[in-house]
Amino acid sequence: MPIESPWPARYGLSKSGDPTLIVEAKGLKPDTIRDVYFFPAEWGPVATMAKQTATVTAEGIRIPLRKGEAKTAMPERLAGTLVLTEKTADGSVKQAFDVSAKLDPAFVPAAQASLAGATGAEQLSLVQALLFALLGGLILNLMPCVFPVLAMKAAAFARLAGHAQTEMRRDGLAYTAGVLVSFAAMAAVVVAIRASVGDVSWGFQFQSPVFSLLIAYLFFTVGLNLSGVFEFGGRLAGVGQGLAARGGTTGAFFTGVLAVIVATPCTAPFMAAALGFALSQPAPATVAVLLAMGLGLALPYLALTMIPALHRRMPRPGPWMDQLRQFLAFPMYASAVWMIWVLTQQTGSDGVLYALGGMILIAFAIWLLRLGSGSPSGNWTRRGVAAAAVLLAFAATLKLEDGPATAASASGGPASGVSFEGWERFSRERMTAAHTAGKPVFVDFTAAWCITCLVNERVALDTPASRKAFEQAGVVKLKGDWTNRDDEITGVLKEFGRAGVPLYLFWAPGADKPKILPQVLTEAMILSELSSIQQAKR
Repeated sequence: MPIESPWPARYGLSKSGDPTLIVEAKGLKPDTIRDVYFFPAEWGPVATMAKQTATVTAEGIRIPLRKGEAKTAMPERLAGTLVLTEKTADGSVKQAFDVSAKLDPAFVPAAQASLAGATGAEQLSLVQALLFALLGGLILNLMPCVFPVLAMKAAAFARLAGHAQTEMRRDGLAYTAGVLVSFAAMAAVVVAIRASVGDVSWGFQFQSPVFSLLIAYLFFTVGLNLSGVFEFGGRLAGVGQGLAARGGTTGAFFTGVLAVIVATPCTAPFMAAALGFALSQPAPATVAVLLAMGLGLALPYLALTMIPALHRRMPRPGPWMDQLRQFLAFPMYASAVWMIWVLTQQTGSDGVLYALGGMILIAFAIWLLRLGSGSPSGNWTRRGVAAAAVLLAFAATLKLEDGPATAASASGGPASGVSFEGWERFSRERMTAAHTAGKPVFVDFTAAWCITCLVNERVALDTPASRKAFEQAGVVKLKGDWTNRDDEITGVLKEFGRAGVPLYLFWAPGADKPKILPQVLTEAMILSELSSIQQAKR
């Protein structure tokens, strides 16, 4: 049964007449509140059972509503029942409160209303989300995050040149299985975290310095393998000849796994809306959308291995294959360097010491295992020392877990390597104030581990022409750094139906709603948006 609400409430009207309910429930923890819905007490003023997207912050709850079918004026007070689910130490508890919200004549839609109705915010059905996920997965193959794995795919093509068609198909199916199993595992993790903690976002694991360090180790080890320093299977792993015999299929499977791991910092076109839909839906829909995305990611390679006409176009095998494989190690080394840089933005300069020291220990362990066979006791000694070296490398992750993202902030600098030159640090308060004052506002939500974000900054947002256009138009430029977890930014992303970065918002002066720009930007696109402001001034 509902109880009387302990919080004051008010509501206001937008220019279109749609009401927005504001419950001043200060002190709520946004991560513990979900499934918020307002049931109006009377038919007419508010559309009954319409879709609602509530925003929960430390300041309270904001729910944009739809105007009902009544032709009469809105009442002085809007009554109804507010229902929400709160996660407590004893489990999830559903609560209901009787609310009586007074009409606020001073309500400012641009400053108070939810951002969820922004231009470009998609409301998808499951079928649309599945299609968008499939297209997004296909395009993900072209995103910079997946470039390192493209090298491994090229090596796989070279390895299969001249082989039987059956073997090629088996390799393609194994790669696809690796991708789909990884996406299924990711879906299971997302569902589990959402059930226990609350909201979860795409690429959230890269906000952990421990994960960044482990991925740097992985890239480095794969690079050593491509360079021919060691081979998977056989004596190195001590798993016998069985694994070596089926190494091709196993390698293809784990190439698919690696593709999924490195793809998670990227958000390709079509992916943003599909992910936002998936991460807010029940478990079956979440799993279905993520598997559709995985199928899109695996589809090009699967098609190449399944179509005989494409097999005949592959080059003949020869000594060049080993040279190509060794050359393709360098993108993996470059990716390891990138992850070390991300790690330093999260932990400070100590991250370099842990990462490079750990890589030395891993390389030392591989060298020990490659030594020629001696006495059995000597082999066991080398294996024991190698295992100890690897364990010591991974022990560095425990140190990073003690205090992620503290070293940089302790020095008074930014908490990550995201550049703020010419930009203000994002806050909802600053964004609202600037727009209420009638100024154009551009918001860039980014992260140090998001390659797409960094590329967009270099080629579109921070070019001389763009900087000059921003300045001439008087745009307030705000940058939201999501390298480390930030609940305020996470809340805004959720309001727009987004599950991760990049996200670009642009308010023209006097606009009620921001425009969402594409995930991949060009300089011409930015200049076109800003030119409209200059033309309006004239």
